[in-house]
Amino acid sequence: MNLALATGGLALALTIAGCGSSPRPSVQPDLATAPTWGSCSEFSQRAMSIAEGARGEDTVAAAVSTYREKGDRLLVGPRRGGVAHRWLVRPDDTIHADLEVSHTGRGWFVSGMKQCAH
Repeated sequence: MNLALATGGLALALTIAGCGSSPRPSVQPDLATAPTWGSCSEFSQRAMSIAEGARGEDTVAAAVSTYREKGDRLLVGPRRGGVAHRWLVRPDDTIHADLEVSHTGRGWFVSGMKQCAH
């Protein structure tokens, strides 16, 4: 019995020692940041009128396509006042447009836009 206990204890010690010396995966901190307006401190805003009977786009991506810049990405922004927003974000994580989007029975529309004034 003592021999079995000693052998089991030795095996456990070797297992623990082996685990302690094995390479452990390192966890890198999440370096991604939330998009910001960068150094912008003045903004311009527009409200768009939608003509009665106008036909919107089938998708949000199609509705915002005329506001896109090469290399930007489309993100869901926070809702404000019950209105959905989409951000167009440059590769450096700066927002170049905050678009209000709405869906009606006739499709998706951009109903407002905020951009940096400079």
